Amino acid sequence: MQNDPAVEETPVLVNIKSGVATITLNRPKMLNAFSLEIADLIRSHIEAFAKDDKVRVVVIRGAGRVFSAGGDIKFMVDAVNSGQASAYFEAPLTSFHKVTMALRRLKKPVLAAVHGAVAGYSW
Repeated sequence: MQNDPAVEETPVLVNIKSGVATITLNRPKMLNAFSLEIADLIRSHIEAFAKDDKVRVVVIRGAGRVFSAGGDIKFMVDAVNSGQASAYFEAPLTSFHKVTMALRRLKKPVLAAVHGAVAGYSW
């Protein structure tokens, strides 16, 4: 069975079934390293779930062998090497804070289906 290239390139997958919204971190080759794009996508989905009465619970999981290795180290190194380290560290703090606040405001249970390694961000 071949893998769908579009699914492999989508960093966050969402599935809603029987009232359960599942968010899957989908960068298994990068150990689901957390990026600004992933933070923005998760925040957007969480905010949509808050308004969707069909969603009763949210599950966050990681594709592949680990839940999440934390922040995207390659992106961090590239930012430092390009002289943009301060800009890099300001943007994630803002984006990650928005995810945290969206999760706090959500009046529905949120479960993390953690397996393998998990690091960073406050998971």
